[in-house]
Amino acid sequence: MEPQIREEADVREDEILDELTHDPALCGLIVAPNAHPECGKYTWNWIEQTKTPTVIIERDLPLLGSRYVDSVRTNHPYGVRKAAVRFLQHGHTRVGAAFTDTPTSELIQDGWKQIVTESDAIECPFTITGIQPYNTRDVNQIVDTILDSGVTAMLVHSDYLAIAIAQTLERRGKRVPDDISMISVNGFATPSSRPLTVLRSSDKDLAEAAINLLINRIQNPDSTTRHIYVDPTLTDRGSVIDKQ
Repeated sequence: MEPQIREEADVREDEILDELTHDPALCGLIVAPNAHPECGKYTWNWIEQTKTPTVIIERDLPLLGSRYVDSVRTNHPYGVRKAAVRFLQHGHTRVGAAFTDTPTSELIQDGWKQIVTESDAIECPFTITGIQPYNTRDVNQIVDTILDSGVTAMLVHSDYLAIAIAQTLERRGKRVPDDISMISVNGFATPSSRPLTVLRSSDKDLAEAAINLLINRIQNPDSTTRHIYVDPTLTDRGSVIDKQ
């Protein structure tokens, strides 16, 4: 029998959640709804109707939802500020940006836009957005823009794109961080063959915040809805150095 590959939009998370609630031992749920609009709408509809205590993690609640539930998110705007300060500490004032299209990219972009528009400390000659996950076809064009613009540093979301840009720069005779400093937003802080300074929330901190919210909701079902933001940590792995 040929294996069946289901498209993301065909996955019904609401059916999975419904099945989970049939377990009499279940006390509550921590959920990160699918970012795909067709799949996600069923999940959000289920969350609005369920009586099971639920906490949302790393997702923004629907703009016009009929019910608010507790949530935990990474405070990406504050994280981007940490990245900007690190660039400035090393003398980088002309910084480019490239962002993958992910469930968290809008918050990251908004944080960066605020810094660029409300402060004259950093000049950003270009911001490239809407890059599809794991699509590296446009990396050469991004690198062309980097080299033509004269930026000395790059803020990139996320890891795969940052690594692809670094590799392409190297093929063009430029290296990170010798020629271009770089910070990866929402990157992994684990060692690799191409270490990058990263901004990333602690999975442990996010999990603890979500569990504590869920316990409070179970014990106090009528308490006020809470939304917690966890600041990401800037892990310095040497990809930002003094401006040459």
